[in-house]
Amino acid sequence: NLEVIFSQGVITEVEHPVEALRHKPRASIAVAAGLVKEGRADGYVTMGSTGAAMAAGMVALGTLEGVDRPALGGPFLSLAPKTTVIDLGTSVDCRPSQLLNYGVLGSVFAKVFLGIESPRVALLSVGAEEGKGNRQVRETYPLFQKSGLNFIGNVEGIDVPLGKADVVVCDGFVGNVLM
Repeated sequence: NLEVIFSQGVITEVEHPVEALRHKPRASIAVAAGLVKEGRADGYVTMGSTGAAMAAGMVALGTLEGVDRPALGGPFLSLAPKTTVIDLGTSVDCRPSQLLNYGVLGSVFAKVFLGIESPRVALLSVGAEEGKGNRQVRETYPLFQKSGLNFIGNVEGIDVPLGKADVVVCDGFVGNVLM
């Protein structure tokens, strides 16, 4: 049940994703995202520019209400297949509110795709105790406490494959290093 759809051009890793989408509106990733928006496809996969894939998704599909930035994430397959790690490389500098958004995204993913009723959500930090971590994590911690998510506190990198949390939240720099 395949159909070939015409596109024109690609967006490379060296191009700025948003600018490239403006200049190449018929690039393959933009066309693929548009097909999802039109309901002609259920999703799209790319081996190309991650930034372009994320930008095309935002332009074509938008984000969930209250979520201002997309994130890469999903199950940590080889080590912890039921643990969702988010963000794995989209945003290297995040505000605390964005990390909270990632917690919401990861929690929804774990519920819908992994069947976890009340996902345990944690922040990735250098210590499990409250108050540990860099300023970003320390400022994010109280937001998670007030969020209504099943927030269990901080976890360390060693805790990821041990399944101590169902959703592990971090910025894209840390997540990419972890991956």
